[in-house]
Amino acid sequence: MTNNINVTIFDNGYATFDRYTIINMDNGDVYGASTDPFHPQGFGQFALKAENPNEFAKSTHLGNKVAFEDVPEKVQEYIRIQCGIKQPYLVRVYLSPMSLDNAKGAADKIFKYVEDELGIDTDVEVLNNDGKVI
Repeated sequence: MTNNINVTIFDNGYATFDRYTIINMDNGDVYGASTDPFHPQGFGQFALKAENPNEFAKSTHLGNKVAFEDVPEKVQEYIRIQCGIKQPYLVRVYLSPMSLDNAKGAADKIFKYVEDELGIDTDVEVLNNDGKVI
């Protein structure tokens, strides 16, 4: 258990696209995830409900057990969201046709509203025309 997250994580070392299998040991929810489950071509999905998570975690076909800290940060974020530790809010502001200053100003206003008015922790990203974070 790490950061109040009671999960068992398996890494199959790229044997499949959903490289990581995550078992929530508290409720039996099982998820699959790629190295970036939030990417449009990534994978992050509920797989099944294990009746007995402790028995399911003894599976040998899922890969090697790994520690929470040893999986990519985006997988850690995915786990936090699935376990209800963090809300999945991300504010993105695209530049076109805005100038950089206008985009950052708009992002700041949205961020302030989401944080202050809604009480939700969030991250803000400003992207250029190519979709790259700047």
